[in-house]
Amino acid sequence: MYGCDCWGYGNNAILEKVQLKFLKNILGLKSCTASYFIYGETGTAPLSVDTEVRMVPFWSSLINPLNAKLSSTLYSIMLSYFMYATNRNSYIFYG
Repeated sequence: MYGCDCWGYGNNAILEKVQLKFLKNILGLKSCTASYFIYGETGTAPLSVDTEVRMVPFWSSLINPLNAKLSSTLYSIMLSYFMYATNRNSYIFYG
């Protein structure tokens, strides 16, 4: 999950399948066992939930106009290019 606040936006289905297969294997359960049962018994959450929880503070600090970090400055520059470009990058979010 290292760096998921940056790369985490997208489809985590493959990672979640690996996580569920690992948990079922460790617990000695059949592959047809319901996913919600596995999450409930192990006290874990789907990786997409963890990813989104980490992304929200990252992006909120990034779009804060009072932030003087390099990442915030670069985001502002990329956003201005995005607003006036014809070829738009899907990784640039704006509100």
